[in-house]
Amino acid sequence: MKARHRQHFLLDRSLGHLNHGSYGATPLPVLRQQWQWQRQMETRPVEFHVRRQEEHLRQARQQVCHYLGAEVDNTAFVVNTTTAMNWVAHSLVLGPGDEVLLNDHEYGAVFRCWNVLAKERGFRVVSATIPLGADALACLQAAATANTRVVVMSHITSATAQLFPVQQVGAWARSRGIWSVIDGAHAPGHIPLHLESLGVDFYMGNLHKWLWAPKGSAVLWVSPRCQSLIRPLVVSWGVDPVHPIAEPAWVAWVQLQATRDPSAFLAGPAGVDYQRRYHEKLIESHCCRRLEQISESLAQMGAVPLPWSRPLKMRAFHWPFPQDPGQLHRRLFEKHRLEVPVYSWNDQLIVRICLQHYVCDSELERLLEGLSESRVLTSAL
Repeated sequence: MKARHRQHFLLDRSLGHLNHGSYGATPLPVLRQQWQWQRQMETRPVEFHVRRQEEHLRQARQQVCHYLGAEVDNTAFVVNTTTAMNWVAHSLVLGPGDEVLLNDHEYGAVFRCWNVLAKERGFRVVSATIPLGADALACLQAAATANTRVVVMSHITSATAQLFPVQQVGAWARSRGIWSVIDGAHAPGHIPLHLESLGVDFYMGNLHKWLWAPKGSAVLWVSPRCQSLIRPLVVSWGVDPVHPIAEPAWVAWVQLQATRDPSAFLAGPAGVDYQRRYHEKLIESHCCRRLEQISESLAQMGAVPLPWSRPLKMRAFHWPFPQDPGQLHRRLFEKHRLEVPVYSWNDQLIVRICLQHYVCDSELERLLEGLSESRVLTSAL
């Protein structure tokens, strides 16, 4: 099966890009929209930043929010989900005796964020174990205590590509008086979303991964009952009691941070347009079905596919042949010209494949060839 719309991307044609989930790949129609915003900004910098930026951002946010099922006043642009996680973590009042509940599938930067704050403020970070295929909510409930104040969970996990039941987790957390913080880094553009219906307190999602926006574009959604908790990490022009702007205070605090290039935010609607125009019809034919096919081939080679939920376009595999993940990653990159994540998770060697419609079958064949070669080399040791 041939790649579709490969001409829309600046990707190196000699390299198989099987790692869309890490940073995404921005299509040229979206990049051109970003460049137009940048030209407009540079033509009249003062007018753009002082008199136009706020309204431009709100209009862009309205279009993105419509796609995500979010109210515009409940949503702010942020540069990435890690930044949004830090906004929330620093805003919540926690101290000695309090516990923050994560789990062993969570992203490393999220653990670091909460662990640093735990050392500063004296609260405790607890990690629940969620076996693959297990009831994630039940595992969280078993790990929670009377001291649990916050539960943090990914919607789609990075390391294991698991789809977690965040709506059920949100309902349980709210019934216990626990704040729910959802890391949706891989969700926008990947799965259907209606943020207003999830029943969680905080939700953050990248636009630059699966929704085609330029790098440095994400959203932070905060339920109305929690917006008064948000405090500015950076005190800038968004905090002005004398000359308030039209945005809600918490949105202004998050979005308006002195002088910076907002073009990645403003090009977000172009990413939504690309998703609807080119990609939605290709999810099954060029992503899910091919992921099923590559899963069968890898399983025949001895790999163990981790549980997978349709319509996810990424899947993780346990590669049971002992070897250094860094060496395997380099071999696949240098010899077979493939960009594919290889890493350790819970003492398992994991290979993760992310597919988009620009991937062609020859790149997947190179992956099978490279892994088969590594298996032979391992057996020979």
